Amino acid sequence: MLGMPYTAAIDMWSLGCIAVELWTGFPIFPGEFEEEQFNMLMEVCGVPPKELLEAGCRSHVFFDQRGLPVLVPGAKGHIRFPGTKSLQSLSLIHISEPTRPLYISYAVFCLKKKKKK
Repeated sequence: MLGMPYTAAIDMWSLGCIAVELWTGFPIFPGEFEEEQFNMLMEVCGVPPKELLEAGCRSHVFFDQRGLPVLVPGAKGHIRFPGTKSLQSLSLIHISEPTRPLYISYAVFCLKKKKKK
């Protein structure tokens, strides 16, 4: 979304998102348009690090000239604020109780996996 080259990190991120959707039947970030989906990502993951914003050729779509997120109302009029929701508060509530802690740990691992330098 930020316009950066693809790496294995995005594959792990995708695997986490797909795994959550397969398990719950609901997309984890169901934005109806690109800006809404990015705001949903930031709502859970926070604002991306400055070096990612500087490396992305499309960062200007989601951030203003000062580097602050552009918060646009979603399709239903909600404005989402970075870092205000946890992964556990999303559609993971649909996971059965005995497997929920393990599954949440797996999803967090995939979604927060960073590329080794």
